[in-house]
Amino acid sequence: MSAGKRAGLAVFLAASGLLVFLLPFSLMLLPNPAPMRVSDLSSAPTGVYLRASGAEYRVFPFGAEQSSFPGASGSAARDSVVLVKYRNLSDLAGYALHSFPSRSEVPVRRVVHASEHVLELRPKPLPAGRYYVTTTREGMWGGTDYVYFRVE
Repeated sequence: MSAGKRAGLAVFLAASGLLVFLLPFSLMLLPNPAPMRVSDLSSAPTGVYLRASGAEYRVFPFGAEQSSFPGASGSAARDSVVLVKYRNLSDLAGYALHSFPSRSEVPVRRVVHASEHVLELRPKPLPAGRYYVTTTREGMWGGTDYVYFRVE
């Protein structure tokens, strides 16, 4: 193999390795998908769900607080309930509902269903507006997740 071909192969392998290394980080920058309806919450993965009109919708979290309201956020009814399905429930104060952009906390009643591993955040009927939920992140690194939705 000639020196030119070896150099070309080395550049190709280095670029491929860099791409494989950076791909997971680049996926974190993509916008989160729209809410998805789940048929059975008991077999659904851990995460945040909105219950509206008898159906549950999975809403996807952002790993950092957003300065502008995300376009891919879900919609909810005034009487919606936020459900957090968890493996291990940590400090209940870490699970809260806030108005956006004021960031003021909205009073909720927290109901824990330990046998189902579900925490309900039950606010009074919400006026039209934009809201977000903070949840503690499970796992080794911890932190906070932010789930955004609007009430129309």
